[in-house]
Amino acid sequence: MQLSPSRRFPNPIRSEESAFRFVVLTLAFFAAVVLASVLLGRWAGLAVFIVLSAGAVWWIAASRRPG
Repeated sequence: MQLSPSRRFPNPIRSEESAFRFVVLTLAFFAAVVLASVLLGRWAGLAVFIVLSAGAVWWIAASRRPG
């Protein structure tokens, strides 16, 4: 099934620069979770994951442009 052009999803990664930024931020995200888990324990790693995930969702929602 092919979507009509008006129903296609926009590509969030529009350039090589934004793709590189996405990779770096993803690596930093998981590095923070692993570091918290190793240094402070499993529950601290989970807490860091939840806080960073909530922050990422908030940032994406706040930066969305209408239309």
